[in-house]
Amino acid sequence: NEKNSVMVVSKEVAQQDVERWLSFKKLTDQRREDKKENIEALINAVCDGNLVIDEDCNLIQKLMSPFGDEMKITELKYKPRLTPFALKFHLQGVKATDMDARVCAYVCALTSQAKGIIEKLDMEDYLIGQNVAFFFFYNKKVLII
Repeated sequence: NEKNSVMVVSKEVAQQDVERWLSFKKLTDQRREDKKENIEALINAVCDGNLVIDEDCNLIQKLMSPFGDEMKITELKYKPRLTPFALKFHLQGVKATDMDARVCAYVCALTSQAKGIIEKLDMEDYLIGQNVAFFFFYNKKVLII
């Protein structure tokens, strides 16, 4: 799939959807300000049709580059909330200083996917996952798509 050059969802609707997700997550005004570049990246992903926020505030990512032979992976579903317990399993063996591995662990925990699946994502798809994951980090700098 080529990256869409036409907006699938209007900017206004995309902003409303992302705001609904942020409110569901109970993000404070300060955290929203800290994450404004990530918020803009999510809005752009919604506009492009690569990200949908369902009625339960799950983020559904439609992969630009689906993969897999027997079981084709075409989308990822990100939970709107994450507990330390759910994250702990995915962080086992990951060094605190290895930011790439930590982000991958967060994406795994949020999507309930194995590391081997997440590591096979095309970089454009993975960048959306990184931006989602950064909403679950505190006091970390952003990566922008």
